[in-house]
Amino acid sequence: MRGGGSIEEISLPTLPAAFEAATAMSIAEARAFHEEAGYFPAHAAEYGEDVRKRLELADGVRAADYLKGRETIRRAKTEFASALERVDAIVAPTVPVVAPVIGSQSARLGGAEEPMRSVLLRLTRPGNLTGLPAVSVSCGFTSEGLPVGMQLIGRAFEEGALLGIARRYEKETDWSSRHPRLAEQGRVEN
Repeated sequence: MRGGGSIEEISLPTLPAAFEAATAMSIAEARAFHEEAGYFPAHAAEYGEDVRKRLELADGVRAADYLKGRETIRRAKTEFASALERVDAIVAPTVPVVAPVIGSQSARLGGAEEPMRSVLLRLTRPGNLTGLPAVSVSCGFTSEGLPVGMQLIGRAFEEGALLGIARRYEKETDWSSRHPRLAEQGRVEN
């Protein structure tokens, strides 16, 4: 590989279960915060529909599921730490779709229509649920001229090293200096 690096495939088998656990836990924690602050459900009508629905979903989170979720996330953190003992950073896509049109409410993934918020946050969740630093850098453009991002996830408390890897990648490639040409109607030109 150019620049002296090498690529090694890693396995993070607990990650899908950790996503589910983190979702349930974050909904329950958000609901508890909003209730304690006196905002919800007292002012539920003042919330946007998307936030109100997420807070209402907390009714279905059982304490047992919350506690199992904590254990699942602990296992995921252990897997990430183990992988990061062998590699300097974990490389993953930033998002699973091309850049959406501004205002898009959903995207099709795996044959199913999903809310855009969930689609755009899905692949950045590992950093959030493990507490590990992550950075996204440009790594190309689609044939339609839309930008593509690559996410780098690093070791705990080693943000400087991770940013150094990102900066070195940017110096070795010219993706960060390229920009899509925008047409007057806001569409990307090839």
